[in-house]
Amino acid sequence: MGRELKSYTRKERNYYLLGLTGQNMVYNVIGVGLALYYTEALYVPPRSGRAADAAGEAVGCLQ
Repeated sequence: MGRELKSYTRKERNYYLLGLTGQNMVYNVIGVGLALYYTEALYVPPRSGRAADAAGEAVGCLQ
């Protein structure tokens, strides 16, 4: 036990980043699928920039 690890090894780091990449890909596919479902099947109009700005101002998010 002469050597203490103070960080990840390169192999661990690369596996971690690979897992995060896969997770983000899955989340994006789900998000796109839901957006298409809402707009095409349920006929919910997509959000416009003005609606998002108005909602942000209503809760005090925008300066």
